[in-house]
Amino acid sequence: MRGRLGIVCLASLLHLLESEAFDGFLVLEGRATLELRQGHIIHVRAGDLTGLTALHSLFFLDGDVFLVIPGEPPPGAVLGTTIELMMEAYRLIDEWARLAPMILAATPAAREASSLAELLPLLDGVATVGELVAELERSPVQLIDPLLDALARGLVTVVARDAEASCSPPKPEEFYELLDTGRALMRKGDLTRAATMLRRAVRAQPENRLARQNLRRVVELSAMTP
Repeated sequence: MRGRLGIVCLASLLHLLESEAFDGFLVLEGRATLELRQGHIIHVRAGDLTGLTALHSLFFLDGDVFLVIPGEPPPGAVLGTTIELMMEAYRLIDEWARLAPMILAATPAAREASSLAELLPLLDGVATVGELVAELERSPVQLIDPLLDALARGLVTVVARDAEASCSPPKPEEFYELLDTGRALMRKGDLTRAATMLRRAVRAQPENRLARQNLRRVVELSAMTP
């Protein structure tokens, strides 16, 4: 079987494979491989992610081509029933819909949240959570629960709850000016403003990796700053 997600949703496809007690593999081309035995998922890999985190990350994809390939997967423990797995996936989708448009700022106590080490230096009250997670090239599922925990513990504060259109995106021709400004601020040690400029450079030309590389360096320097 071959198809495209969006026409057939992942949940419906998994329910179908479970009802047919399918043995084999569900492959999302270029994205992920799911191993199933008797219709139950026993292993998932999506990029660097594995297991439940990898599975839940797939529910944030759309339009990917999938292949259903009969076969004999290696032995493995069942991750859960399809209903259980879907309920958790839909919880994460609902939480992300709430978190993504938020603008957050880190508090002085935020260093306690080690699970947010990459994200915390960027929470300066300017960009939305959705923009920042995209810039880090992480799946939302890796950061949803740590963010909820940080909010509950007061490690981050909400600057705006629905800021999807609060900032006009930078123009592609502004890229090099933003990049140069960000680099200059980084050399001066002004890491917060450097991150802001480099983040805007990423949004100006998402395919250009120069800004991403410099932004990662700013994050590393911020993590080392006492």
